[in-house]
Amino acid sequence: MLLEIGPWGGLGPDVVLTLLFLLFAVHTACANGAAANPTISLQEFLLFECGSVATMAKLLVQCVGAGMGWALTKLYWSWELTQLHLIQNLMASECSSSIHTSPHLGALVEAACSFFFHLVLLRLHRSPAVCRVPVLAATVTFLTYVAVPATGAFFNPALATASTFLCSGSSLRDYIQVYWLGPLTGELCQGWIPLSKCFPAKS
Repeated sequence: MLLEIGPWGGLGPDVVLTLLFLLFAVHTACANGAAANPTISLQEFLLFECGSVATMAKLLVQCVGAGMGWALTKLYWSWELTQLHLIQNLMASECSSSIHTSPHLGALVEAACSFFFHLVLLRLHRSPAVCRVPVLAATVTFLTYVAVPATGAFFNPALATASTFLCSGSSLRDYIQVYWLGPLTGELCQGWIPLSKCFPAKS
């Protein structure tokens, strides 16, 4: 979304991407293990770090939290404290689909983003925060830069559901295919790597 409103607010791509990097870095550093992305919870489940009941509870809370967060964000924008808030408020009230390609290609883009994000996340799983935070932030920034023209680069089903599913221009089926099936498929493909190590094929 930052990349979409940046030009309207007089912000170039370099400034917007820098802001995205800083925001994600601060979020990752302060999250203390918490995750707002259902695919991360699925990865923890595949790594046997979380039980099925706890995983389902996390998924429910993440979806509800994303919806509440989006509602509060729109309320904050409605105060129009800055010019960007005015632009965001107008865009939120008359939003259009972030899918600018075919649903199949969009799902592939989201799957690829999810795959590479979780691959990096897995490799940095036990790394110190001083290394993990900037690398993850740089990864998200790069993937966003590459994928935003096609799908908006969410690769977070809960966030996409809250912020774009009610927008006109695409059907509910397309949204589910791109923003749920895409990221989940990418994560499951990446998740096969640790699973294959835990359960090697018998000769």
